[in-house]
Amino acid sequence: MSYSYSSLTYPNSSYSIITGINDYNIIVGYYVNPTSNVIVFGASTNASPIASPGGFTYDINAGTFSSFSVPYLSYAVTPTTITYAEGISKNGEIVGYYYNNYDRGSDGFTLINGTYNTVIINGAINTRIYGVNDSGQFVGTYADTTNQSTPNSFLQLGATTITLSDPDSNGYTIATGINNGGEVVGYYGGSIAKHDHNLHGFTYLGGTFTTVDVPGAVITKLTGISNNGDITGNYTDSALNLHGVVISGNQYTTIDASTSGFYPSGVNSSGTIIGDTGFGTASSVACFAKGTRILTDRGEIAVELFAVGDAVTTVDGQTSTITWLGFFRPSPNDWENRPVCVRAHSFGHNLPHRDLFLSPEHAIFIDGMLAPAQFLVTGDSIDRVAMDDVVYYHVMLDHHDVILAEGLPVETYLPDDNFERFDNWTALPVRDLPMTPCAPRITQGSRLQAVIDQLSTRVCV
Repeated sequence: MSYSYSSLTYPNSSYSIITGINDYNIIVGYYVNPTSNVIVFGASTNASPIASPGGFTYDINAGTFSSFSVPYLSYAVTPTTITYAEGISKNGEIVGYYYNNYDRGSDGFTLINGTYNTVIINGAINTRIYGVNDSGQFVGTYADTTNQSTPNSFLQLGATTITLSDPDSNGYTIATGINNGGEVVGYYGGSIAKHDHNLHGFTYLGGTFTTVDVPGAVITKLTGISNNGDITGNYTDSALNLHGVVISGNQYTTIDASTSGFYPSGVNSSGTIIGDTGFGTASSVACFAKGTRILTDRGEIAVELFAVGDAVTTVDGQTSTITWLGFFRPSPNDWENRPVCVRAHSFGHNLPHRDLFLSPEHAIFIDGMLAPAQFLVTGDSIDRVAMDDVVYYHVMLDHHDVILAEGLPVETYLPDDNFERFDNWTALPVRDLPMTPCAPRITQGSRLQAVIDQLSTRVCV
């Protein structure tokens, strides 16, 4: 079986994500446009503007876009919200989730015939809806108020909520889609500490929970199901390469769109598959390698020794409290996340004061700008290096800021769509999302080139 591919981007957006498609070839998704959709979190005295995602639909047959946002947000100065559209039924009902105010996480929503309804499952602080069928049955996840770090999947049948638990009863379950026959798809895993390891796809129908693993795969995730039973997903093979897949009965078809991987997120009864490409961009995260020492009022401390509630020293000499410490271990074959080594004294005496190892996307603060380490590689003082075993950590405060790692000013964690790459992503405090960047980020242009030219003239001692 062969496929042809077409790209789709919401007009004038910084990026757009395609999440669902129905049998009338209507696509749903969300986009970010930094020049609009600006909202404000928190009280007006300390609010910060951010770029806010909005939902959109695209009619493949007509070639037309339309956009929308859930029309409610407590503490919002402007009447827009952070809206993530995730699924659409054949009759046009759209589902997803939105951030409703600073003190709560996300609430689910349904949208049909211009009417929005908020969905909160079992009083949860975090409800997300990912799929819906023509009967108005929908699936998603919620964070139980007694265990907010582990998401539970649910199936909503009218007024009845069914919690979908994994067969091992020791991990978490993510329900991603449902078709008109009531069949649910998704994936489940072991403990949260082993996120993205030992994951399995599943189907659920009429009370029966069935594990679905792509043959030979070490990880399987199912992302969507059509009304005729075709299933989309992705899997990781034994060499730790990522692939997209379509499952039709007992037939498994790999559908990579490029060498960097394809992320299918849905399929309709006509066989039109939607998804996103760009493994390097979507899955790279900004982190410190284990052993990196961060400045505090108690001196320098290795990043892996921190705990939530500890204080770090920012570049302006203030102290700020850690609200989350993320970590993940990339595979040995994951070139996209191979560390960048910033040699001691690369930026001047004691900047840094010993070799500093960062993930490629981790930005260094230079002349009021944030420059990701991978764009500063000179092959001499700053270079990509091979490491047999690396564990990455990142420090999040209640705001984006600059701290000192081995004496060099670098950024703290700025949450975005990459947060699920962290092993402990479900412990991320959603009330702190999203954040305003503390400085402009540069990845090209004359200002970046000037920094690289200066680095090239320095000799590390």
